Amino acid sequence: MGNRREQRAEAKLNVKLWGTDAAGKPFIDPATTCNLSGHGVRVEGVQRALKVGDAVGLTYNNQKSRFRVVWVGRAGSPQQGQVGLECTTVGKCIWDIPLPTPSLDTFVKPRLGDRREFPRFECNMGVEIKLDDGKAPLHGKLVDLSLGGCYAEMMVPLRVGAKVELNIWIGDTKIWTPATITSSHPGFGIGIKFIGMGRQEREIVEKFLQSQVRMDPPDRRLGPRNKNSHPANAFDDDPVSSTVE
Repeated sequence: MGNRREQRAEAKLNVKLWGTDAAGKPFIDPATTCNLSGHGVRVEGVQRALKVGDAVGLTYNNQKSRFRVVWVGRAGSPQQGQVGLECTTVGKCIWDIPLPTPSLDTFVKPRLGDRREFPRFECNMGVEIKLDDGKAPLHGKLVDLSLGGCYAEMMVPLRVGAKVELNIWIGDTKIWTPATITSSHPGFGIGIKFIGMGRQEREIVEKFLQSQVRMDPPDRRLGPRNKNSHPANAFDDDPVSSTVE
């Protein structure tokens, strides 16, 4: 019995893969798709060390979307340099080729762990980012959020390691928290880690995330993941390892 969301279309498309590698260095590299669907894609020609759970992005024909790494080809195998990606930008498809009608296929996959400490949930919120240089604050759009951090789309790159103050609008409520920049992708956005969030602000975030849990699969919990759990990924593949060896 298969558990991919959709069958795949074989296609060789030139894309730009961007994100932060296992060494914490931002990158924007060329890559090529192998096959794809509305929810995921396999790309090849990846030279960076990535791991399961990493947030990355793809750009194709000036369209961009965000993805999560769900498997990485094992070093020394025919799948070396390939990664499987699951789309995390809700309702967006950047491909301009016909895709298979959504249906389950007959693929049977292994169960791999998701190494992110806190599960992230897609969102669409305004964020104001204040630096310590006294300049006017920057504005961006949050596209995912967890108890531990968030990702903001914005054109201006910020230095990894920089300490900032965030104002986030959750509905009609604005919360404040100190944070640090963990990744920076020029022209795309920044990864942010919360540091020292107040109790009241954390409760507001928890309440919002709890509302998202009700709409997600049962294995999406707010707290740190159980390392022994193995949530299903929508775009895993068979002859691969969860990390680059």
